[in-house]
Amino acid sequence: VVEMVLHGAVNRELVTLINNEGEYAVGISGRDGSIVNATKKTVDGVDLGFVGEVNCVNTWLLWTLIDEGYIPVVSPIGEGENGAYNVNADEFAYSIAAAMGAEKLLLITDVDGIYLDPKDSSTRIPLLTESDANSMIEKGKISGGMIPKVLSSISALKEGVGEVHVINGKSKHVILQALIDAESCGTRIVL
Repeated sequence: VVEMVLHGAVNRELVTLINNEGEYAVGISGRDGSIVNATKKTVDGVDLGFVGEVNCVNTWLLWTLIDEGYIPVVSPIGEGENGAYNVNADEFAYSIAAAMGAEKLLLITDVDGIYLDPKDSSTRIPLLTESDANSMIEKGKISGGMIPKVLSSISALKEGVGEVHVINGKSKHVILQALIDAESCGTRIVL
């Protein structure tokens, strides 16, 4: 069911939106062309079912699509020994970005970045260091779904991604804004 939703509905919607803007997107999953090999994930010895973590990334198909002018839209499903595994989308993105040697990884969310006070949008943090991030997680100031984004960002940086930027996908032209004037939107995460 997860694979049908992520790859069938969400992926196709993103591909359609990109194609409607005049670009050429191709929807694939991490299983296609064996892009992502995943292993079963357990937490404190608890079997999480078909939840996985990235074991390795094969970038050949991605580079082939990019070289031919296509934008790959990859669903966070990995191929494992026992079939498909649902991988946390942030961990999936950082693994692909690191494997491809990306200069910048944009993590798109539904808020304008990371805040000192999540209830007050005026407290957006333009630049967050690893040590500040760890401290905020420890104090509960970064919580919920933002934790894997931040931890994945730090992992991506340690794996060689040049920069990670958490931005609000609901804001018009935010990707362009993040590329041109990084301080004006979202939160940049650095080591």
